[in-house]
Amino acid sequence: MTISHSTTETFWRKHDLFFFAYRSVRDGIRTSADNLMGFLAEVFPSPPARILSILGRSNVPKSLASLDSPRRAYTRLVLVGHSEGGLVIRKAVVLAEKQSNPVSRARVVLFAPAISGVSPAGLKGMLLKSGPGDWIVLPYLANSRAYRDMTSANYFNDVRDRTLEAREIHKAHSALWAKVVFGSEEDVVVPVVWPEDQEDQVTGHDHVSICKPTSKYDRPITFVAEN
Repeated sequence: MTISHSTTETFWRKHDLFFFAYRSVRDGIRTSADNLMGFLAEVFPSPPARILSILGRSNVPKSLASLDSPRRAYTRLVLVGHSEGGLVIRKAVVLAEKQSNPVSRARVVLFAPAISGVSPAGLKGMLLKSGPGDWIVLPYLANSRAYRDMTSANYFNDVRDRTLEAREIHKAHSALWAKVVFGSEEDVVVPVVWPEDQEDQVTGHDHVSICKPTSKYDRPITFVAEN
């Protein structure tokens, strides 16, 4: 399915984006998932006024207060993650099943997620090809809780099995299923989707480029906008 630029422009004009920051090296997947749940509870369904205010956390002239966004209440939630973030989201969805939580009704869209493990050599190679700032991470990988989780079959298989079990009980919980896209040249994560997930593949893209839109590659924009 192909969506025109005009259609995606209309889509994004009617949606707000919230970005969740987490310590991807120091914290384990469970810790990041717990933090994500807390973050989502703050912004969905009704974010506080300070988040919608341009004056909330920025040192800007008060004359720009007119740019503040009006209060709103959301009825739809889409969780989008990449690489480690994909596993964090799927762990958070499992946690949401333990209690009544609007996260369970979200749509989940994942780009090259580490839901079936990672290739240590591929991950290190990606960091080496990145800027010097990323090289600093290399010596700490062995002691990284998140890295151990992503390379532990017991860990990500447990998240998968709990997801599949929850599907049998809560068939209306859309967050238990995901749209997943991998590049044909993926060499950092294991490009295997879980049963019944919707899979897509983009030819000629690797782990780094799979989620970065360009004028010649707008798949990340259309992939989220598609119903």
